[in-house]
Amino acid sequence: MVADLNGKLASRSDYSAKLDGELNEAKNTVNVLNKEKEKLEIEFKKVQQQLELAESKIKDQDTNIKKQWFFNGAIVLGIGLILGLILPRFFARRRSSMDSQG
Repeated sequence: MVADLNGKLASRSDYSAKLDGELNEAKNTVNVLNKEKEKLEIEFKKVQQQLELAESKIKDQDTNIKKQWFFNGAIVLGIGLILGLILPRFFARRRSSMDSQG
């Protein structure tokens, strides 16, 4: 009976040692996963900053494009206004001078 109890105790000790080993492996796995999680969080923050920077650049480019269209329109308007005021007067004078000569 004592031998039987000693056998059971040894069996339980082996099982306990096996559980301790599995527990240590699980702790190591948790530590590795926590380190990987920290790395991924840092990488996520970097990507998020790059996204914010890219969005800012796009917004600036959009504003610059709108400004460029506005200035181009203003130049076309200015040239059209100048040509619209000068050319008719130039041709009107020529016609008047031709009509009086003829």
